[in-house]
Amino acid sequence: ASYLYTGCPVLLGEVIMLLTHAGRVLLVAALVFILVGPTLAQDEETLADVVKAECKDFKATYKKKADEEVTAQIDRLLSMFKDKQADEKVKKEVVSHIALAVRLKSDEVAVHALKALGETDAGALKSIEAALKAALKAKPPTTARYEACFKALGKIASEKSVKTLTGYLKYKEYDVIARAAAALAQYKGAKGAVRKIVFEEILKNSEGVYSAAQANENSVPYRKWQVISTDMMDAMNAVSRKEFGDPKAARSWWNEVKKKNWDKL
Repeated sequence: ASYLYTGCPVLLGEVIMLLTHAGRVLLVAALVFILVGPTLAQDEETLADVVKAECKDFKATYKKKADEEVTAQIDRLLSMFKDKQADEKVKKEVVSHIALAVRLKSDEVAVHALKALGETDAGALKSIEAALKAALKAKPPTTARYEACFKALGKIASEKSVKTLTGYLKYKEYDVIARAAAALAQYKGAKGAVRKIVFEEILKNSEGVYSAAQANENSVPYRKWQVISTDMMDAMNAVSRKEFGDPKAARSWWNEVKKKNWDKL
């Protein structure tokens, strides 16, 4: 005698003979599932399991590994973030661990991590903005890092970063203003209300400089406009979806549409 899963003694041969062909097939399938199924389920590794193990290893070793090893691991984590099976919990874990590398001394690794964060989502904003502040406070400021930060913020183009980016339009360093404007140009696909805010802020921070630059080619405003003009105008053109040659033309158009719904323009 043999035993079924229930533990009851049954002569399997006699039972199988009494069943129809279809019944026998179903019985065999059921027995296989009962005996083998649990083992297969236990052995199957989910994406969450893989991410957990990868993140654990990354956190334990990223400060000790060579730059190329860390960047390779960042790439693996990013691929997991982009996996179709990745849920919000998995994505959050990946972002938080990639963000660890932003604080490393190696510019190469930090920039690589920032580029990776730019391909994630709004969950990375705090880490990117913190890295931007740190890069600008460094003596001297680390251009490669703050450039990567602005590009990452522009790529994500979240409404949550508009205030941060428009704030940098008033920065003392002209290169920083230009890079902030370049990031804001990436909001060309944003909602009308967001594009309107971006346009107005860029306009306010460009027309005074432009006017002063036009009045005196040997002035500080003239030198400033030479650095920021291309990115400021490109950004205004991008978010307005129009073409302006200078802030004066942009102001005339703004006065006509500032009270309108930009989603309907």
